[in-house]
Amino acid sequence: MCVLLSDLLLKIMLITIVEVAALLAIIIVPLKGPAKKKEKNAIKIDRDVTDAHYAVNEHGYLEEIHGRELSNHEH
Repeated sequence: MCVLLSDLLLKIMLITIVEVAALLAIIIVPLKGPAKKKEKNAIKIDRDVTDAHYAVNEHGYLEEIHGRELSNHEH
C-alpha cells in the first residue's frame, strides 16, 4: 500500500511540474516579443534612359521615345 501511495504522489508531482513549466512557457514566450525582421537591401532603380525606346508619359501611357529627347529632363 505504501508503494502505491508513493507512486501516486510521484506521478502527481511530475504532472504538477509539467503544468508549471507549461504555464511559465505561456507567460514567457509572449514577453520575448516579435521576431526581428531582416533588413532588405535597397533596390537601386536604373534611371538611365539613353538607350530607352519606350517611356511612361505624364498621363501614364507608354510611348515610344528616343534617349536624346529626355536628356534635359530631371530624373
